[in-house]
Parts: sequence; structure tokens; C-alpha cells
Amino acid sequence: MNRHLGRIKRIVTVVYARLQLRGCAVGYNVGTYGRVEVSPLGRITIADRVAFMRGLVPTRLVARTGGELTIGSSCMINAGSIYDAHTSIRIGRDCLIASAVLISDEGGDPIVIEDNVWLAHGVTIRPGVRIGKNSAVSAGTVVVSDVPPDSLVIGNPGRAMPLGLIAPDTRQSAG
Repeated sequence: MNRHLGRIKRIVTVVYARLQLRGCAVGYNVGTYGRVEVSPLGRITIADRVAFMRGLVPTRLVARTGGELTIGSSCMINAGSIYDAHTSIRIGRDCLIASAVLISDEGGDPIVIEDNVWLAHGVTIRPGVRIGKNSAVSAGTVVVSDVPPDSLVIGNPGRAMPLGLIAPDTRQSAG
């Protein structure tokens, strides 16, 4: 019985996603668990297995006329974030995006977020930024310049440091 109930809930979230994401190119098994507001004056593409989570504030997906917003497969997007593409915003695969994140390329160059990136609560990504794969951006950080792969970004403005410098080397020395 519980297995069937889980399947029914998943089917409902997928159907609900199709209704909320009208006007978008939507992949297989995309689910919305909360409200998503969409303004597809440009092109919005959402790949397979993306989940939009529930919260008090809806997520907003905006593609202005001539703009393009692309969200890669297997991303999890928390409620209350805003994605505002005037030119181009590309989010890679397997990204985790917390609540109250603002990603806007208004008045600037395209934004690229590569694969396997985590954006914590309240992050702001400014125009022209590229965030390298396997990176994490700390809560409240404002990212104003490119982030190399495998980095942690902290502060306002955000400063990147290699993830390898954060955890000490735990290998035992031979000898």
C-alpha cells in the first residue's frame, strides 16, 4: 500500500509540474512540490529529473524576450529562488540550490553554473559569472567573479579558495 501511495504522489507532482511549467521545454520526471511562477517570454528548458521543492515563497523562472534559462538534469531547487535570464543562464547537472538564491544576468553577460555545484541560502550570482564544477557557495555570498572548479566561495564579494585547502590531509606519513 505505501509503495503505491508513493507512486501516486510522484505522479501528482509530475502532472502538477506540467501545469505550472506551461510554456517551458520540460524533460522526463520533472516534479514541483511547491509553487513555481513562470514567465517564458524567452526560452526556458528544464532537463530530466529536476525537482522544485515546497516553501512559503514560490520559485520564479523568468526568461525575458531573447533570453534563455537552462536547468540541467537531476537538479534540486528549493523554494523562493529567482532565476532572471535577460541573455543566458545555464545551470549544469546535479546542482543543489537552496532557498532565496538570486541569479540574474540583467545588464551584463551570461551566467554559467557548471555541474555538481551547491548554492547555499541567500546566494546572489551577478552577471558574467562562471562557477566551476564541484564548487560550493556559502550562505549569503555575493559572487561577482568567476569561480574555479573544486572551490568554496565565501563573503561579499565572494572569495574562492580551493576545497583541498579546507580539509587537512589525513593520510599518515610513511616513516
